[in-house]
Amino acid sequence: MVLNRFFEKFNKVSPIIIQTPWVGAIGNMAEEIYMGLLRARREGKKVLFIFPYDLFWKFKFSKFGNGINRDLCSVESKYRLNLSNITNIILNSILTIIYLFFILAVSFLKLFRINLNKSWSVPDIGSEALWGAGLEFNIEDVINMEWDKQFSNYLPVSLPDKKNKKAEEIIKKIGLTKSDWFVCLHARESGYYSKNGYKEGHGKNIRNVDPLTYMKAVDYILSKGGWVVRMGDNTMTPLPVRDKLIDYAHSKYKSTLMDVYLLQNCEFFLGSSSGIWDIANLFQKKIIMPNVVPFTQVLPPRKCDIKIDKHFYKKKDGTKLTINDLLNINISLNIGKYKIKDNTPEEILDCVVSFINNPKCNLNKLQIFFNLDVKAKINIENKISRFNFINNKRQRVKQQYRLASYILGRKGSEEGNFLKQNYNG
Repeated sequence: MVLNRFFEKFNKVSPIIIQTPWVGAIGNMAEEIYMGLLRARREGKKVLFIFPYDLFWKFKFSKFGNGINRDLCSVESKYRLNLSNITNIILNSILTIIYLFFILAVSFLKLFRINLNKSWSVPDIGSEALWGAGLEFNIEDVINMEWDKQFSNYLPVSLPDKKNKKAEEIIKKIGLTKSDWFVCLHARESGYYSKNGYKEGHGKNIRNVDPLTYMKAVDYILSKGGWVVRMGDNTMTPLPVRDKLIDYAHSKYKSTLMDVYLLQNCEFFLGSSSGIWDIANLFQKKIIMPNVVPFTQVLPPRKCDIKIDKHFYKKKDGTKLTINDLLNINISLNIGKYKIKDNTPEEILDCVVSFINNPKCNLNKLQIFFNLDVKAKINIENKISRFNFINNKRQRVKQQYRLASYILGRKGSEEGNFLKQNYNG
């Protein structure tokens, strides 16, 4: 798109990077804010984030038109250019008007059977350079970015003081004090999509889990003196009543501000494969990820973070795939050939116990070998081929760089006991 290419050239020579994080999903929005701040840091610049406004009819940019989380938009960092409220409103309005025109143009041209790429109606200025994408995928570009160092080097980011103070008053009403430590729990379900009249495809449905399978882990956290705050929305399965367990998803205190504040201040995040974990990652919180699917080859972000994968069985003969098997095939391109089972309550509990009892984040020999084996066995060219269905070449190459950066740059690991039992069967 001409506008994007203009700003690509502008951003290369300007001390200010102009970026419009994608607001169509909360996870992608948090991810692109984080990556934009990383880019500003490595280039010695500041990034100016501009966000569109949701209006009416087709002129909405958020998922299902449910609104853009303006509290997430407001996060601060020394690598972000902060402007006055009125200036932000003006810039956001200009961006909205520009893309309203593009949306109308795309719709008008369809009348003449001229189909423009969807990217024309989605604000994504500056997104291609977030992962250092070139015109063609080149693994050497990814290696030279040294993503492992970038992800491991702490990036200061927080809500503005005014919003933090407001949230602190609400947290008291919820029942938490400053001396309490708490864990944010999120178990993905299908209710958010179904309430908006959308039927999830298989690729999304396989990420759903039964939240009740997390209760043994919840009870363990509570026994250690922690609180558990269950994130999500009111379509989710209510959790059993426990002292110090807050089913925030069904709480009257739920808001976009508290969604962000809780993830900013939790001791660690416990959650399945869902966009909300990107907010925890934006604040670089420690992360435990059970029920990971389908990216077995992508490790959690940082050294202390751990994951366990869902179990895969061949539909043809019932054979269970080992973790080693999963590293050697492109599972996402053949997902329909497998029956997928969630992690058991005991596996999730073991994951949490292992994490809490390993405060220094030491890896055992098998975990160290596994992390090296992941890098050695993964055929990057094969893994990124999952994006070949994207017709727009620039978008396809961007997604290839994005996945490759995570494969090579992340330092977390598979949980030790789970790895021992499932690595080679």
